[in-house]
Amino acid sequence: MFDLTKLACVLTGDAQVEVVVSDEGPRVDAHRLVVPSCDDEDLLVAYVDLLAARVAHGDAQAFGDVSAPVERKLAQIIDDRRACERLLATYPGARRYIERWRGRRLPTWHADGTISRGATS
Repeated sequence: MFDLTKLACVLTGDAQVEVVVSDEGPRVDAHRLVVPSCDDEDLLVAYVDLLAARVAHGDAQAFGDVSAPVERKLAQIIDDRRACERLLATYPGARRYIERWRGRRLPTWHADGTISRGATS
């Protein structure tokens, strides 16, 4: 089993971060990453990757004033996508887990501006 807290500390660059498994997850509470309980270790790691990406690269203030629930959810999805891409640029090994969480392969943006898409899994 992975040490989820150690993983979160590395990914966020914050030694104070801890991971808590609870049915109230996934969410970020200050220095706590709350992941949902499940028996799938890869999925737990994927949730840590996602929440660590939010902490390290997310911009919650960019949609903090959005009050409509649907618009807020869409803003969170867009921000998660951007944050995960930044996390993957630094930690490419996280791709396996994020893909597991998303249930399909993520497109890859190349320096020349092209996009390659993997096959769906």
